[in-house]
Amino acid sequence: MIQITVSPMPPLTRLFHSVSCLFLLLCATSCVHVQQELTLDSDNTGRFKLYLSLPLATYTTWIADPASPLAPALAPWFDPAKGAARLTEADGFHVTTYRLFARGDRQYLHIEGTLTNLDKALTSGHLGNWTLSRDTDNVSHLQLRQSAASLLHPSARSTPDLASLTQGVQVKLVVAVPGHIVATTAPDALGKSEAVWSFDSTTDPHCFAKQPLIDLSYR
Repeated sequence: MIQITVSPMPPLTRLFHSVSCLFLLLCATSCVHVQQELTLDSDNTGRFKLYLSLPLATYTTWIADPASPLAPALAPWFDPAKGAARLTEADGFHVTTYRLFARGDRQYLHIEGTLTNLDKALTSGHLGNWTLSRDTDNVSHLQLRQSAASLLHPSARSTPDLASLTQGVQVKLVVAVPGHIVATTAPDALGKSEAVWSFDSTTDPHCFAKQPLIDLSYR
């Protein structure tokens, strides 16, 4: 049996590099949409996908403009060559797609590839602050302790402004496993090989004020 414990918003942890950058970006716009997908294979490999979108005006003002205070931390991730170079083979990544494009009034970032070494990739920090361990009975434990609320500025967590700050933010996490799920906090996933967690402030304005752990066990 493999135990997986993660928490929401793993892509934001690394992509936005620092709490202050995320806080400022959310102040500029609330309509950030993120989806991260992880596929774990039994031979210590896997696959990953990351989709992110935000209003085009926010991207132009806060990321693409060299004068923006957020540009040094965020702009490299929105440059396909520089961003892909950060996901190295030494860390267990092989990037197959790295696209930046605009559609309508939104800017999109799409990254995907293979995990050539699952242990290295999950502990590299690029997919979140993971820890991976296995005991003598070959039980694996995967944990990401970062919670959604802790990504926000400390003062924001304790004020009523948190709901308005994260208005329109949507985060979706998908984990696929090489077996069947025997225990999980994901809805309707028992007995299946895929679990999905969704956090949508448009339907639950206070979802990012909570600190739920996401648990998944499979064999």
